[in-house]
Amino acid sequence: MKTVKNKKTRFRITKYIRVWGRKTKLSKAQLICISVTAVMSLLSVFVSGKEHYLGADGSIDRAAPGGADKIYELIVGGIDKGTSRISVNVSPREFGEDEAEAICEELMENLSLYICGDNTGLDELRYDLKLKRSIPGYNGVRISWYPEDPELISDSGKLNNYGLEEAVDTVITVVLKAGEYRSSYALPVTVYPADAASSDPQELKELLGEAINNADEEQKYDSRIILPKEIAGRAVSYSEPKSAGWVKIVFIGIFATVLLGLKPEQDRRKRIKERERELMLDYSDIVSKLAIYIGAGMTVSNAWCRIGDNYLDSLTKGITEPRAAYEELVKTSRELRQGVAEQKAYSDFAGRCSLSSYLKLVSLLEQNRKTGDSRLRLALLQEAIEAFDQRKNTARQLGEEAGTKLMLPLIISLITVMITVAVPAMMTLL
Repeated sequence: MKTVKNKKTRFRITKYIRVWGRKTKLSKAQLICISVTAVMSLLSVFVSGKEHYLGADGSIDRAAPGGADKIYELIVGGIDKGTSRISVNVSPREFGEDEAEAICEELMENLSLYICGDNTGLDELRYDLKLKRSIPGYNGVRISWYPEDPELISDSGKLNNYGLEEAVDTVITVVLKAGEYRSSYALPVTVYPADAASSDPQELKELLGEAINNADEEQKYDSRIILPKEIAGRAVSYSEPKSAGWVKIVFIGIFATVLLGLKPEQDRRKRIKERERELMLDYSDIVSKLAIYIGAGMTVSNAWCRIGDNYLDSLTKGITEPRAAYEELVKTSRELRQGVAEQKAYSDFAGRCSLSSYLKLVSLLEQNRKTGDSRLRLALLQEAIEAFDQRKNTARQLGEEAGTKLMLPLIISLITVMITVAVPAMMTLL
């Protein structure tokens, strides 16, 4: 990167560099990237320069007992012509025998402080113990627990003193391992019966159920039942569950929002389907009228315009309703009167209708316009017959769909009639 010196002897970085001898302008993002790279590089050099793990005597540190392995990157000289880079994996330090014995003795003296939990001491156990595999501050010492009576005390410290009638003396064997050193100790404990506060929750629920049933029986003449306040010496409180109605409302709102988002697309598809069905139903009528007018001696364009005029006249008088096929036919007749070529006008009509039957009709008209085929009227009559059969099939499908839609109202009506007839009859029998 090029630097220049201004009149005040200050240096500034220019926004230009030379690449392959050409002067190239740097963008703002490129300048930021270069600046961040430079700063990070300087920090990396500074941090790495402060980290020294290789001693002057060629020694490197180990992790404390119980720690993880350390991996060091070193540059080694003298084993090759130059230098080599190697990775050194150093295991953590292990306890010496005397050191291990001393730390295990210290741990046993303070062990009860870490495992008693809610108990007052090991001579009066009423609650579960916290038998840990390692103790903070004694890293490198692994602990194993072997209760004398596993059914009374598990190796995780859980007590099974529900239903115990009297205190039981037992022993927990503690095995400490520090490196290669291993020692075991006998830890005497006394387990007492569980008090009311530590009773089995399932048992308490059963007692509560019995108490509520008894209260219901005793207070059967009262308008309200008073629930028990105490079970097995343990105070019991009651509260009503919070209504989750807002959650249902939120889900309903989200569901409704999704449906509202989908509704425009569904409406659009429905309109397209209804329009295609309407085009299909009117196709046979349009073809029949074209065949009649052409048979009477009219040209195709004049017959087309006459059909459109008759539709507009009926629409104005209220005799008919707007129909998609005739609306497209009227649009085409206006194009013909404005001088648009017949081929283009008919092709646009077929494209707007977008049904194979209308494409076939336009193909017949275009063939007649090019070749002057005198058999156009017969072809149109044949097409009208086929279109009428197709219209009957469409009408039959509409009838079947209507019958399916009427099934639910009919079933509801049937159930209503049955209830209306059956309920009074049953009441008279009672």
